[in-house]
Amino acid sequence: MPKTVDYALMASDDASDVLPTAVVAQLELILGEQGRRVMECLETAAELLKLGADGAKGLRFAESAAFNVRVALESVVKGQTATPGGLPVIRQAWEAYQAAAAMSEASVPEARSRFDEVVRDQIERSDRSTLRDNQLLTFLVRRSGLGPLRTRQDPVGEFSKLRESASDAVHDHMGLAEAVTLFDRAVSWFVRMFMPPDAMMAKIIKLADQPWHGNEQVLELERTIVHGHHLRLFFSRVADPAWLVPLHAARLVRVPDPSELWPASGLLEGLGSTDPAAVADLLALVLVDTKTLSKSDRSSPQFEVLRVASQLGPCGYDLIAQIARQQPQHRGVQSLAAYAARKAGPSDPFVASVVQTVVTGKATDRHPHARSLLDHLVAGLTADNMDQRIRMLAGKTRSIATTLAVTLDRASLVSDLERENRLGVVLVYALARALSKATELGVSVTDQLAWINTITGEVGSRLTCRVLASGTTAHLPAMVDHIARRLASVEPTGDDRDLVVRVLALDPDPEYSGPWIDALGSPSSAIDTDERPPDDWIRGWRWASILPETVLGAWSDVLARMTSQFGTLDNSEFDKRARLWSYAGSAYSSDALGQLPVLEAADQVAAWRPDPSAGWQQNSARELARALETTVTAAPTAWAEDAVTVVDHLREPVYVLHYFLALAAQAAAVTGQAAVIFAAAEHARSQRWPPTLLGNDNFDYEPDWHNVDLATVELAAALARTNAALSGHLDTAWDWTLELISFTSTDDDPVEGRDVLHAAINNPSGRAVQAALAIADWEARNLTTIRTAFTHVLDDILELQGQRAAEYRAVLALHRLLLERLARPWLETNAAPLFATDRLGRTTLETTLTYSQPSDWFLQRFRNRLVTAAREGVDRATTWLLVGMLHQQDGYTGEALIDLLRSHPPALTSAAEHVASLVNDDNVDQEVLDTAVRFWQLLLDSDRTVVPAQVVRASGRWALVAALPNEIWAHLTHQTLNITAGAIDWPIEVAERARDSRTSVYCTRILYALLANGERWEQHHVANVAVDTLRLITADNGLIDEHFLRLRTALIERGHHDAEDTGPP
Repeated sequence: MPKTVDYALMASDDASDVLPTAVVAQLELILGEQGRRVMECLETAAELLKLGADGAKGLRFAESAAFNVRVALESVVKGQTATPGGLPVIRQAWEAYQAAAAMSEASVPEARSRFDEVVRDQIERSDRSTLRDNQLLTFLVRRSGLGPLRTRQDPVGEFSKLRESASDAVHDHMGLAEAVTLFDRAVSWFVRMFMPPDAMMAKIIKLADQPWHGNEQVLELERTIVHGHHLRLFFSRVADPAWLVPLHAARLVRVPDPSELWPASGLLEGLGSTDPAAVADLLALVLVDTKTLSKSDRSSPQFEVLRVASQLGPCGYDLIAQIARQQPQHRGVQSLAAYAARKAGPSDPFVASVVQTVVTGKATDRHPHARSLLDHLVAGLTADNMDQRIRMLAGKTRSIATTLAVTLDRASLVSDLERENRLGVVLVYALARALSKATELGVSVTDQLAWINTITGEVGSRLTCRVLASGTTAHLPAMVDHIARRLASVEPTGDDRDLVVRVLALDPDPEYSGPWIDALGSPSSAIDTDERPPDDWIRGWRWASILPETVLGAWSDVLARMTSQFGTLDNSEFDKRARLWSYAGSAYSSDALGQLPVLEAADQVAAWRPDPSAGWQQNSARELARALETTVTAAPTAWAEDAVTVVDHLREPVYVLHYFLALAAQAAAVTGQAAVIFAAAEHARSQRWPPTLLGNDNFDYEPDWHNVDLATVELAAALARTNAALSGHLDTAWDWTLELISFTSTDDDPVEGRDVLHAAINNPSGRAVQAALAIADWEARNLTTIRTAFTHVLDDILELQGQRAAEYRAVLALHRLLLERLARPWLETNAAPLFATDRLGRTTLETTLTYSQPSDWFLQRFRNRLVTAAREGVDRATTWLLVGMLHQQDGYTGEALIDLLRSHPPALTSAAEHVASLVNDDNVDQEVLDTAVRFWQLLLDSDRTVVPAQVVRASGRWALVAALPNEIWAHLTHQTLNITAGAIDWPIEVAERARDSRTSVYCTRILYALLANGERWEQHHVANVAVDTLRLITADNGLIDEHFLRLRTALIERGHHDAEDTGPP
């Protein structure tokens, strides 16, 4: 059996009959010593009233009893912090509003809404203006997470009245009967406020089970409940819908408060399923109530009403449609309305109502709901709703048709949309499918044309193709004339093809082709074959793909020449949408190139030229080069075997560049071919063939050889890193590298906030400095000395100024560990100027802290600089100090770090958090872990003037350190929470670690401390973890002590009623 502490045993041994035993137990459980004081005062008051009733004369029994009642009441709030309120809070909200308004006009509505909310709250609290009232409010909020309900039986209001009556009696006179009444009211208040949660739940559920009789039941409910969680429980269990309207009239169903869970949403657990129409009627009343708010304040409450309505099925449809119309810009409203519409039957009028409201915007908008909603709308077309729905689609299409030409491609408007979600395209396609369905339902071509006759331009013309393509012989003249007009277009579409196919299927008379021949015209005169074909040739060539031979007689020679040069037009795009606005592709895939012999693939790449007829769908030399790079990467040794010949065949700098990039990336695989690769690089640099114009700009191709020069340097560096045989090529490698490094200072200062390392590795000079380091490293490994040119490079970098100096220094800072090995004497001599306190030195220090790793040499030489950087908030400076501590470097003890960083809470906070991250490894050395834990303990044991509470709250990250035993973690975390009053970073992870540490005596104390802290969503998660923990402890026969019971009580009071099933039977 579980070890338990009985409620009754938790009461004082001398408890009287003043309060029920269970209530006494709750008082002591929640208030501790102050709870016992409450009981002493109430028992004293009861004895005094008894003496007064026995007829004793000459003593102020009634007034003394009232005094004890007042002390009992004030004991509840003793030590509580008063909730801030009044003018200071309003002033602070006003200043926040002004600051937001000054930042941007777009932030004004939200900021004004927050200000209005604060003012409303202060107005509602104006009758709770005393210190004790505000202390009680704080107490109640910490217990339940919510303030008390504003009802006729407001517990804060009753508390205030009881105190006022008791105070009046103490300072004046009170009769015995009045004192008895005061005492009885006080006892009732204590019973209500400290009723065990199980008993409170039972009482609320019993009331909810009652059929509606009259308003006295509402009064009983008001006398029972304290906060919104109680009311939500009632709503979840109320069985008789007749309760709802009286509850609204009594203002127990209020406009939702966006800052807390709406109690009325509990109806979804009961009446929402059994009588959704009654719930919808109630929601309609609340929706009317929202109109008393300013327009800027309505969106959140109306969204909550919609959220509940969306779960009522068809009964909620009217409400959803109303709110969607009232909140057209609220994304949450629109998303939820769309969700409800998709769940509705496709032919339900509600679907069309939501489409009308939600599917709006510009043609190019990537609308998140348009496609699914329009699919649902079209699927629900019937003979009864077809006219209304198609007219709506046509109207929406007409309003944006003039901007749609740029977003439609050649594909038929009834082809698969694939992943397309731009509003204009989705609308047109939906209308086209709706017209096709109208044909299936027997609607005439004439009626369909009437629906779309006001849609102009390309969109209207293509929709007309769709309608006419379902026509009969009677519509042949209109079909022929429409294609004749369409022939003015630059290229045909799938809709044109379908209409031509339909015309030919009707076997028209031969003269039908006359209008098409006239519209197509005659081709312009011949041109030199090397020039771009005339536009009319390209147009004729494209239209020839769908027109019959009888129309193309005058074009036969032109079409033969176009076909020989460009082939037959691929009309697969008539049935499949192209990828609009995507980057150009490669003429050949890497797979196709990989199946060819190396030189044949190189020749095929080099021979490719842009297609003048491709327009925006043009392939790109750059993409072809990238395909080549992928091919070489997959088979580097084969492509490196005759590298000089490969370069000779590729010739174009864009292809040679990507060839070298692939070899550099696979340097480890081609180490044995270094000589031939170097020869190929030398060959490319010496030949420098004139580049062919292969595109519009240097994104499409390489207009010169400068990037190839850089690639040869990086290729040499890559081979050096793999320890290839470079002895015969070192002079060449150094020459190439040094010619790319500029040693001229720039006039500009390093840009504040700019990542200088990022700038360095994205320009040729910075990358050449990196290459120099790699080549010097090769010499250090393979030769007796590094050539002096390397030291000269370092000296010259140190002499530079400006942005260029900062970038070169950033490369050295990145590779500081390598420098310590390659050039320790130089570094010893120049460490001071390299990491000086001037702007360049600070930038260099910050870069090495950010991108490199600590070393013993650096930690010993620069401790004071690290401390200064940590105090200034330099990224990772604190982490480096912690590394020195964990590895027990001289001067880096935990006590020393705390002393050095005192008076700098941000740096100490960073240390408190990051010490945990440094040991978050299952294989961490035990001595290192012990040192880190000792630092945590030192932070906790320090004077709070040295290490403020806000610092140790960062220790929440220790919850992630699996190597730390649960008992040690729980003990230190409990200490931490005692210092921070429950506030801690990483609260979700802390709660989950506490659940996993449930055998610890600190487990439930940790979870209890977490409940009232953090963001609302964090509190909710913590509470769910806490309920789960209580279940596990109960199932494991774990310790069920006063801390378990306190946590259980708090959870139920916070609305987690499933905690009732845990604990003692």
